[in-house]
Parts: sequence; structure tokens; C-alpha cells
Amino acid sequence: MRAEESQVDDDPGFWARVQPLGAVRLDAAVTIAAVALAVQLEDETIRAEALRASSQRTRRRRIGALVAGVVAAVLAIGVAVPVTAVGAWLSARTGQYGDPSQSTEEDGTEWLNLTGEDLPAIIDSAYPEGLQLPAGWGRVDAIERVDATVARLGNDEDSFIQEGLVTTTFEFWAVCSWYDEWLVADAADESVRRGVASDWLLDESHYPSIVAHDGGGVVDRLQEVARGAAAGDRTLVEAGYGESACDGLLGRDE
Repeated sequence: MRAEESQVDDDPGFWARVQPLGAVRLDAAVTIAAVALAVQLEDETIRAEALRASSQRTRRRRIGALVAGVVAAVLAIGVAVPVTAVGAWLSARTGQYGDPSQSTEEDGTEWLNLTGEDLPAIIDSAYPEGLQLPAGWGRVDAIERVDATVARLGNDEDSFIQEGLVTTTFEFWAVCSWYDEWLVADAADESVRRGVASDWLLDESHYPSIVAHDGGGVVDRLQEVARGAAAGDRTLVEAGYGESACDGLLGRDE
């Protein structure tokens, strides 16, 4: 273990001070539309303001090109941004866990270093077992897209996210795949296929991580769009697709 890492381990208050700075709280009023934050954070002025209060000391503040998709997981949960930590990790696993009792921007899952060599394997393991996807989409597709999304969150040793955010991103990817399925079925006037998509979207048990981390308004909006899908409201489904930045999550904006 490096001396710097030992110093961090010996300071029990270090992570308590640093981890909450790794998230920017979103106003619940923006709900699903918060996906646009990822794009906004690429603007240096906006990013500097978001990070200004995180520290009075000089820190390296660099966010890699954020894709809109990852913010699907940000909706009222918080977006992971780089914070400076001492030392570097060969593994993405830090052994440090969030404390929800100390911060509403955290859950109890492990903080992951985005430069860890085993990050792809961890993303693979975070795939929600039993996640139902439309025909034509599979686990490999989901893992590939979420891996690409997370990879663009940061590319230095100062970038962290929580494992729970990865799981939530998978669920939003699934929501997008079902939005897409509904829109394709609607265009082809395939009512049975459209109904299957509507039923999936209406069932909150299909996205438990989103439900568990909803800071207010996110699930309500998903359900509003789902009810619109069941009623045949294409305009509302298209709005949900856009609000969740599904082109980014599904890899159609590359």
C-alpha cells in the first residue's frame, strides 16, 4: 500500500468530507429533464459553478465528456463528478461505501474509481438479473452501452461514481429500450407489441433502483409517460424518450 493511501485509511473523516462533494444535487422539479445536465456540464462556466462550493482549496476539476444517457441515473439522485483523492487505485473498487444517513446524494453502495482496470467487469456484474428487454435487445447490448456511458464520465484517478448509479443506469437503459419498442410498434400499428411495451413501462417493479433512489418526481413522470403509452399517446412517449436522452443511452447520437 502506498503511503498516501495509508494516510487516507488512517483518517476516518476523509471520506465523510470528500464523498458528498462527488455529487451535485438536482432540483426534483426538473425530474426527467435533468438528463440535459450532462450536456450542460461540458460547459466550463456551468461546471465551475457546480463545483465551486465543493472546496476552497485548489483541486483538479476535470470531467470527461459526459453523455446525456448517464444522467438518466442522475435524475434527483445526483451526478458523479471528479473529486480529488490521495493516491491511485489499480482496481476500481475503493473499499469505501456511501452513507445515506449523511447525504441524500449517496446510497450504501461502493464508490468506484473510474480509472480502475476492472471497471468493465464491475459494470457487467451490476447488470440487474431478470431485467426484461424487448426482442432485439439483450444483456450484451445493455452492458456495452452502459460501459461506454460510464467510461465517458471521467478518465483520471480523481473521478468516482457509486455502484448504485451503474445499476440505475442499466434500468434507464431498459426504459429507453421499451420506449423505442413502443414507438416502433406504434409506427407499424402493431397493437399487441405496443401493449407489451406499455405493460412493461407501467410496472414499477421493473426498475426498482430508480424507485429506491427517486428524490421526488422521477417515478411519477415515468408513470405518466407509461399511462400515455397505454392510451396510445405517441407525443407523450416521444417526450419521455427525449427527456431520458434515449438517443445517448442507446448509442444513436454517436
